[in-house]
Amino acid sequence: MSLEEALERCRGISEKDRKKLAEDLLEIILSTPNSDLIPDDLGFRILDRFKVDRLYDVEGLEALLKAVKHAEPVKFMKLLEGLLR
Repeated sequence: MSLEEALERCRGISEKDRKKLAEDLLEIILSTPNSDLIPDDLGFRILDRFKVDRLYDVEGLEALLKAVKHAEPVKFMKLLEGLLR
């Protein structure tokens, strides 16, 4: 599954589930020792979405997924597998 396919799947899940996914992604990002691998512009996009409480919309989830992909590629692949279920 590609990032685009994952985002399309996210569009079809409930707001509650998108919020849970955003929380899980944010937890990975905040706990990774590889945060330096996340591009600065992506970090600022996440911060902007956080400030307006929109990490769970498609744009916010896209930024979070990309950040996880950069910092934790193995966890990213497991997340994509989980979205298939």
